[in-house]
Amino acid sequence: MVELLLYGIIGAVLAFLLFTLLVFLKMTNPPRKEVYEWTPEKSGYDYTDFATASKDGTKLYGWHIKGGGKGLVIVAHGYTENMGNGSYVRKAIEGMLSRDFDVVAFDFRGHGRSGEAPSTVGPREAEDIIAVIDWAEKKLGAEKVALIGYSMGAMASIIASTMDDRVAVVVADSPPPGLPQAIVRGLKVFAGLPGELASFIKLWARLLYKVNPDNYVMWD
Repeated sequence: MVELLLYGIIGAVLAFLLFTLLVFLKMTNPPRKEVYEWTPEKSGYDYTDFATASKDGTKLYGWHIKGGGKGLVIVAHGYTENMGNGSYVRKAIEGMLSRDFDVVAFDFRGHGRSGEAPSTVGPREAEDIIAVIDWAEKKLGAEKVALIGYSMGAMASIIASTMDDRVAVVVADSPPPGLPQAIVRGLKVFAGLPGELASFIKLWARLLYKVNPDNYVMWD
C-alpha cells in the first residue's frame, strides 16, 4: 500500500513537471506570423532585403529602408509579431524615414521569416540585435545606431545597449519590468494559467536554454 502511494506521488510529480515543460515550450515557441501586413514596397520606399546570422547561427531576415542618410535606426518588434505587423512598427519606421533617417527592421528568432529558435523574450533577442548592428556596420558603415523597440523588442534593446557601445540611443516603448514579470504575464495572458507557475518556467529556462530570468530585471 505504501509502495503504491509512493508510486502515485512520484507519478503525479512527474506529470506536473511534464505539464510545466509543455507550457514552457509553448511560451518560448509562439505562433509564427510569416505574412507581412505592411512592407516598404507597398509604401513605395527604396529598400533592400538582407539576411545575417545571430551569435548562435540563427538566420535573421530584415529590410534596410533608405531614408535621407541622417543616421541609422533599428526597429525591434514585439512578441508574436514581425517587422511588417503591428501599427507600432510601421509608425516607428515611417516616422524615422520622414525625419531623414535610414531604417533597419528585422524579424527576431522564431518570428516572421527568421530562423527557427526558441524565444527568450529578451536575452537571446539582444544577441539578434547585436548581430544586426554587426551587419549594419559592415555593410552600411554605421558606427553608431539608435534602437526603437516595443514590448519584447524594447526589453531586448535595453539589454543590447548594456552589451554594445555602438548603441547611442534607446527608445523603449512598453518594456516589461523584467523577464520574471514577463513570465508571470505570459502565463496569465497567453496561457491562461496562474503566475505561481513562474518558478517552474524559470527552472526550465535555466536547464534548457542556459538563461537565468532573474538576471534580467529592469526595475522592481
